[in-house]
Order: sequence, then C-alpha cells, then structure tokens
Amino acid sequence: MSKLGQLSLLFSGLSLAAFGITRFFIREWYPFYWVIIGLVVFFLLAAFLFDRKFYTEFLSMKTTKHGMNMGVMILLVFAIIFMVNFIGARNVKTFDFSQAKRNTLSDQSIKLLNNLKEPLKVRFFYHEKEKESEENRRAFRELIRKYQDVTSQISLEFVEINERPDLAEEYGIKQGKGIVFLEYNKKKQSIEKIDEQDMTQALIRVMSDKSKKIYFTDGHGEFSLSDASSAKGLGRLKTVLESKNYQVANLTLAQTGKIPDDADAVAIVSADQGFLEHETKALTEYAKNGGNLILGLEPKNKSGLDAWVKSFGLELQNDYLISVSNTPLPKGITFAFQYSGTSEITKAFPKNQVALFFLPQSIKKLASAPATITYDELVKVGPRLTRCEYE
Repeated sequence: MSKLGQLSLLFSGLSLAAFGITRFFIREWYPFYWVIIGLVVFFLLAAFLFDRKFYTEFLSMKTTKHGMNMGVMILLVFAIIFMVNFIGARNVKTFDFSQAKRNTLSDQSIKLLNNLKEPLKVRFFYHEKEKESEENRRAFRELIRKYQDVTSQISLEFVEINERPDLAEEYGIKQGKGIVFLEYNKKKQSIEKIDEQDMTQALIRVMSDKSKKIYFTDGHGEFSLSDASSAKGLGRLKTVLESKNYQVANLTLAQTGKIPDDADAVAIVSADQGFLEHETKALTEYAKNGGNLILGLEPKNKSGLDAWVKSFGLELQNDYLISVSNTPLPKGITFAFQYSGTSEITKAFPKNQVALFFLPQSIKKLASAPATITYDELVKVGPRLTRCEYE
C-alpha cells in the first residue's frame, strides 16, 4: 500500500472514532455529524483510489474469495448494529417506573402537545463561561426529552451566544444564563425557569391564536415605555411582556375618554399628576365591566387617585415597610413569603418562594368596603418589619 493510501485509511479511522466518541457523550443529533460521516466516506474512497490496483489484486486472490462470505456476514452484522443505533438515537423512548410518576408529563401538557399542528423550535441560549452552564443544559435536555417522547414536532438547539451573535441579537439576548425561547408558527415565547410548569405555560401562550393587550396610561408623568435605560423606565418591562406574547401600547386617556375594546388590562404606573374626572369615570366603568386594572402608585403621589381607590374599598397608607432580618439586605429592600393560596397568580408559588420589594407601601381594606367586591390578599410581608410614615 502507498503512504497516501495508509494516511487516508488512518484519517478515515480517526474520523469514525471521533463520530463514535462524540455520539456517546452528546446524545442529541446535530447537523455537524454529517460532516464527520462525510469525512469517513471521503477518506475511504481516497484510500481505494490511491491503491485501487492493490485492492483489485487482493479481492481476486483465491483465499480472499473464500473469506468473502465471512466478511460479508461480519459487515452485515455491523450494518445492523449501526442502523439499530441510528434509529434508536432518532427515536428515543423512555419509561417511567416511579410510583409518583415524577418523570411523566401532566395530562394538561400531553393534551397540549397532541394539539401541535406545526413544528416547535426550542432554542437554549447559553454562555460557555457561565457557572452551571453545562448542568443547566443537561437539566433542560432531560426536560425536553419528556416532551419529545410525546411528539416528534419538537426540535432542540443549543446556541452559544459568542458563536451565534446574530441569533443572540435577533432574540435580544445579552447574557447567556440559560435563556430559552420557543418559536411556533412565527411567534416567540421566552421561559424563565427550567421546569414543566413554565414550559407548558409558555406553550399555551405561543400556541394561542390571540395575544393579550396591555395599555399603559400616559400624560400624567407615568414611567415611560420608551425608556429602557433609567431606573424609572418601563422599556425593559415592555420587552419582557412582548417576549411572552403580550401586546403593549400607550393610552392617552385624557384624549380618548374611554378604554379601548381590545384592552385586556390597563396599567397606571407611578403617575404624579392629577387625573381628570372623565378619565377616572372611564376607568371605573372599565373595572365594573370586568376589566383588569394594575395600579402602581407612589406614596404621597399627586395623581389624586386616593379617593378613587377608596371607592373600591381600599385605602393607600402613607408609609413604607422595611424588613428586619439577621441577613444583610440592600437598603430599602423588603421581603415577603406569604401568598394567597387561591389566586391564579400566586397559588403555584412554592412554599420557600421569596419576593423582594423596594420600599413597598401598605394597603388597608376599609370597613365600608362594598360587599359586591371579592378581596384577595396576594402577598404579605413577614411579621418582622418596621413601618415608617412619610411626613
């Protein structure tokens, strides 16, 4: 055999070994595997072309012909093993024998997956240098496998943000801390935690035909949706909401005089100028008709909404609360861990979930609260706190 033929066989063997080792440690199928397989075939063909006379003479030998039957059998066995491994890798099936079925998806998740009409692409953005990067990827890969066991419509792609800066920019990713996006029927949805609950909720939103719309009032000194740089800007909140399939828009209530019919919620955030009578009237009618209002009012605010809030049986206290704790906390931070067990917002919170607030204002339910309104205390601060009143 010639030296070129020997080198070609060597490189073919090394490529085949690289393919086997990579597939052993990385269970998912990636497009670059085809490059390795192509190299194996290329070097094998090169070896044959360089020494085709040698192989022709070898195959024509009498002893070679007698050994062909055994060789064919061995090759057939290897081919069968390869096909079984290939099919198994592309069609992984797991079984859950745990008594509590901890490794099985809920009925809601399975029903949702059975309604997938289009392919669902899942992208996991990460940074190689981030701590726990490999652990997070492994945990998410195991989670996605449960979904892939139900349907073949789901594909998973891990994206290192330095290797694909174009994708990172497209999805608005600046840090690689295990940020996940679902893409379905040209709609995108982000995931905050690696668990079935967040994954299934994201699926519900991305598969929904209608996205909900939230209006933020303006014209009263409210925080701006266009400001994404300052601490008082809502630009980053707008980006988060839009990544969760919400539509976000401004509402100049002083001009329109009414709440738009497509409003799923209206938010008033840190208004410091008075609302006109026809504006509060429109807000009241919207609430009475089943609308959703989100109020983020500062203590000692000048919006004039205190009296309007009282009409709903609530009184904003002129104070702020600070937690007393042995654990050092940043100045002005208050923590809470008591949540409503009936509200859809908080009932899914784990028992050890802690919420942090910056100088929160307390709210009091009035004795004269209307009997037609149902009240639910979503969150309470801990018992060890200091209540400070503004002058």
